[in-house]
Amino acid sequence: MSIVSKYLKETHIPLLKELGSSMSDCVFLMQVSNDQFFYEFMNEAGYELARLNPMNIGKSLHECLPDSEAAFLSEQYHNVLILQQKTSYHDTVIFPNVQYLAETTLFPLRNDQSQISYILAITKNISIYTMNSPEVRYLNRIFSSYVENTEEAFALFDLEWNFLKINESFYRVFGYQKSELYDMNWFDMQPELKAHFLELYTLLEKGEKLKRFDQQLHRKDGEIMMASIGLTAIVDENGNFIRVVMTLEDITDEVHTKLKLKESEVRYRLIADFSQDLIKIIDREGYIQYASPSHWHVIGYTSEEMVGYHYADYVHEEDIDIVQENALSYLQHSSELRYEVRMRKSNGTFLWVETRLTPVKDEKGYYTKVVASSREITKRKRAEEKLKQMAYTDHLTGLTNRRVFDDQLKMAAQSSSTRNFALLYLDGDQFKQINDDFGHNVGDELLIMMGKRLKSTVRKKDVVARMGGD
Repeated sequence: MSIVSKYLKETHIPLLKELGSSMSDCVFLMQVSNDQFFYEFMNEAGYELARLNPMNIGKSLHECLPDSEAAFLSEQYHNVLILQQKTSYHDTVIFPNVQYLAETTLFPLRNDQSQISYILAITKNISIYTMNSPEVRYLNRIFSSYVENTEEAFALFDLEWNFLKINESFYRVFGYQKSELYDMNWFDMQPELKAHFLELYTLLEKGEKLKRFDQQLHRKDGEIMMASIGLTAIVDENGNFIRVVMTLEDITDEVHTKLKLKESEVRYRLIADFSQDLIKIIDREGYIQYASPSHWHVIGYTSEEMVGYHYADYVHEEDIDIVQENALSYLQHSSELRYEVRMRKSNGTFLWVETRLTPVKDEKGYYTKVVASSREITKRKRAEEKLKQMAYTDHLTGLTNRRVFDDQLKMAAQSSSTRNFALLYLDGDQFKQINDDFGHNVGDELLIMMGKRLKSTVRKKDVVARMGGD
C-alpha cells in the first residue's frame, strides 16, 4: 500500500475538498455505498471535464452519465475495492479544439473500520494541451453536449483509425461497452472494410470532401446492419490532417422497408402485366410511374407512352375535379376510394372507367404513391343512362313523364311569389276514334308528332310532359 493512500481517511475529506478547489487538475470525490459510487465533491475543472454541475452532487454515476461512460468508470472504481489500493488508468479527452491524454489516479479513503468508504480521483492532463481559458471551456461544453445528445452515432479516430472519442449512440448501435473498445480500432470491428476505408482515407488526406454513403456493417453479435456514414477530416491550425470524424446512422429498418416495398411492387407488376384491368402506379404529385400493357388494348396508349405523364392528361377535363378535389385528399384518411371518370383514348374519343385507388404507405403511415386500378364501364354507363331516361321520361314520346312534371310544378309553385308561370293542359280531341279507325300504331305516331311540335314552340327551360289518358 502506498504512503499516500495509507494515510487518506474520511477525516481528511474537508481538507481534500479545500485543496481540490484550488487545483487545476480535475478532482472527484466519490462516496462508496452498496457497490455504487456517488458524487460527493467536484472542483471546477472536474465539472468541465464531466460536463456536470452542482445539481449532480449526491447522485450516482449511472444517474449522471451515459450508460457506457458510467459502466467504464464503475469498472475502474471497482478495481480499487478489489485491489484495496491506489490504481490508475489512461483515457483520451476530446473537445472541438482540444485533445489531450489524461491519467486518472484513484486513491481509497478508509473509515474507522479500515473499510474503503470514499475514493478520490485526480485526473491530470499529461499532454501539451491546456483548456484553461473561458472561451475554450465554453466551446467544449457546446461540443460535448452535441456529441453526447445527438441520435447519430459519433466516433473520432486518429490517423491509424484508433478510437479517440465515441458517444453513447455509437455504443448502442454496435452493442459494445466502452471498456471493450478502449484498445480496439475501426478495423478490429470491421476487418473486411479495411481496403475500402484506406481508399477513403487517401481522399480525405488530399482534402476532398466525401459524400455520405451507405455501408453494410457488423454488430458485436454478428448481426448485419445497414448504415449511412459520413466521414470528415479534421485539420489543425496549420492545415495538417490530424483526425477523422465519423457520423453514422442505422438505416437497417428503412432499407428493409424499401426492399419489401420493391419486392411487393415487383410481384404486383408481374400480376398487373397480365391483367385486363388498367393498372397504374402514381406518385404523390400525380405522375405515372407504371402503366400496365392493357392500356394499349383499351385506350391505344403503350406503357412507355404513359410513364412520366400526369394522370390528368388522360382524364376528361370535366372529370378532373372529381379526382383532384376528392380522391387525393380522401386518400389521406381512407384505405381505398372508388370513382367513375371518362378516360381519353388515343383517337380523341372517351370511354367510361371505374377506378379504385389504393394508397401505398411507408412505415410511418404516410402514403408515398397510389395504385390505380380501372376497368371499362361504358356499356354499364349507357344502360344506366337509359334507365335514368326511362325513370324521367315517357317511353313513347320521350317527353317528361307525369312524376317529374309534378315535381317541376311544385317547384314553380313555390317560387310563384316572385316569378309568374303559365300552365297549359292540352287534350287530343277524339283520339280514341283515331285509334279505333286507324289502329294504335297510327295513334302512337300522332302522339309522338304532337310532342315534337309542342317542344318546338316553347323555350328550352319550359317543360312539356305527357300526363296519360291523351
